[in-house]
Amino acid sequence: MSLKKVRLDDVAKLAGVSRASAGKVLNGGTDSIRISETTREKILAAAKQLDYQQNIAASMLAGGTSGLIGVLLDSWAQYRATAVSREIEARAKVRGYRVLVSSTHDDLGDMKRNLQTMRRHGTEAVLCLAHRYPGMLETFQREFGKEDDMVFLEKPVLENARYVSSSRETALSELVRDCKARGMERFCTVMSDLFWTSEAALMREFSAALRSNGLECTPEMTMGYPQKRTGIRERAEWVADQILRREKRPQLIFIDDAAHAICIQNMLQSSGIRLPEELVIFGGNDDPFFKLTTPPIHSLNPRYDKIAEALLDLAFHPSPNLRCLEIEAEYPKEYCIKIGKGKGPIK
Repeated sequence: MSLKKVRLDDVAKLAGVSRASAGKVLNGGTDSIRISETTREKILAAAKQLDYQQNIAASMLAGGTSGLIGVLLDSWAQYRATAVSREIEARAKVRGYRVLVSSTHDDLGDMKRNLQTMRRHGTEAVLCLAHRYPGMLETFQREFGKEDDMVFLEKPVLENARYVSSSRETALSELVRDCKARGMERFCTVMSDLFWTSEAALMREFSAALRSNGLECTPEMTMGYPQKRTGIRERAEWVADQILRREKRPQLIFIDDAAHAICIQNMLQSSGIRLPEELVIFGGNDDPFFKLTTPPIHSLNPRYDKIAEALLDLAFHPSPNLRCLEIEAEYPKEYCIKIGKGKGPIK
């Protein structure tokens, strides 16, 4: 049995008002029609009772808005992008907006078509969380160079684009400082290939954190996964083997994502290394899985909530003088308190 579509006329009849009045309340429109608060409440109640669905096209033609925000996401995105997307949805809802999410991977043509579909649905802003694909930068510039109303997570290869950048440098500096105060001297980070802009950024931030604490970033302080090892387990085995071979093992290893960190920790423990007494693993992207290990892995707080707010602020309050907002990750104060006094192993 087919369900009859509820029309604006049906809402108007139930509320006892004209079609124009119902349209003014539900779809927006001319200011020449004035609606009392009592009448507005009657119309909204009738619409709710009938489960009326707003006609976005009609609303826009009447001078209203869609109340929609578009988010372009990579379908292979790791925890960071999905966490930001989740925060965008929560904060958009508070502002009275709904979110349309489209996902694709390594296909800028498909991403452009998704964007065009969002435009047809009247999205009032589009936030792009996936755009830094190595080898595709020229194509991205050609396809999206004229989309001047988009806001990006991290700096895109577009002139005058609005974007939100994130940084771990200050938080990493605090981590190294506090670990030095406990007598630790050997630090290391693990990362993927540096042609990924996210990994190159981690390299810069980790090196800067060491320098700010009077240390030089030497080759043994950075470990890059071999290109031939693509699986998480394969990479973890390689890292664990490299650590076990060293005469002087690192005392702290910074690993941004939980999957690699947990796997590496398990393999080191299986090899007899006591964590955290002999070696500490510290995470970066605040994935909840960090806390499910034994011992739990502490992590920086990337402040995904602030990143989402900044993206929305740039989208809805554009200014020619403000093109970029930077959000600093935070070093967890509770961890700072635990290692901030005396010497000895980090618990």
